Amino acid sequence: MKKRILCFVEKPQLQRVLNGVIVERYEDQFDMEFAFIMPVGTVMFDYPKNLNFKEYPYLSEPRYRLNAETQELTWRNFDVTQDKSCTIFPEFDEIWLAPDLDASGHGAFDDFFKIQFGSSIASLLSSSNAEKFRFLFLHSLYCKDIEKEIDNRDLNLNEAVNKHLGFLSQYRAKRFFDYNFNINSMMAFGFFDLKGGKQILTKYKLLTLFLLRDARGVITQDELHRKMRCNPGTGKYRDKGVNGRIGSPMSFWKIVDDLVGSELISLNKSDDEVSLSQRGKDFINSCHHRICDTDLPYRLSFWVERSEDQPDKVRKEMTSYLSRFFKRERNKRLLTV
Repeated sequence: MKKRILCFVEKPQLQRVLNGVIVERYEDQFDMEFAFIMPVGTVMFDYPKNLNFKEYPYLSEPRYRLNAETQELTWRNFDVTQDKSCTIFPEFDEIWLAPDLDASGHGAFDDFFKIQFGSSIASLLSSSNAEKFRFLFLHSLYCKDIEKEIDNRDLNLNEAVNKHLGFLSQYRAKRFFDYNFNINSMMAFGFFDLKGGKQILTKYKLLTLFLLRDARGVITQDELHRKMRCNPGTGKYRDKGVNGRIGSPMSFWKIVDDLVGSELISLNKSDDEVSLSQRGKDFINSCHHRICDTDLPYRLSFWVERSEDQPDKVRKEMTSYLSRFFKRERNKRLLTV
């Protein structure tokens, strides 16, 4: 008799590859159903409303919500009881979790489960359904590697859970920083108009403005992306072996597009050249002179890397940094009122 499997995956591409392997090798063993959990845009920050300047700098634990638009990407309308326990789990013999092998993937899975089902993955692994869950740590999409992971899914479950918790520590550290940076950015700088809504000036959008200031003129978008990718910082973290990119290759275009849309950057479409707009120059001139921290991507990577072994110390350092960073900006803006 076939086992009924519910498999949570991060990307449609992974579903297609996994399904192909199942059909080719395991069709007589498994009856598969897939659900997507896409980390970008599925689980969103839920920011507090009506904060005032007296509460600034504001620091708290992140709150999350599901994006109603991307919720439709899941293949199943999950049946959740009033206490948020998932009534579909008993339908399946096994529940496979196949996030990408990084902190974002594992963190988004955990947030999704907490919001949708009322329990973290770690909690579910100690519940009455614990014996159903399996992690698939897919290091590649080669069929042989996938088959090996499926065949060994019952082995080393404790090791898999510990690996998941390690990724989760990294994810929580980064999300704590981003959530609190964004809240205080809203209060310090306000929102910037963007087609279709408002935007927050995130840490990497802010640094990108300063990259353009230091470029002292017009550069192509490719040149700007290269500067974002090869941000040298001050050199303080050169020997730490951590990443100092301003964003990621997937986010470079989005960061620049949002800054163009908010008229902080000017874009010459015919030559694909960008420069600071007058609004961007005025904004930078209004900021505290120490708000440009080119080491921030390195600091954040270093904090995240240490978060599993030193969570309390990392949280303390992040809190201290955010408090100092935004107090400077508050004092500057109070002086100019």
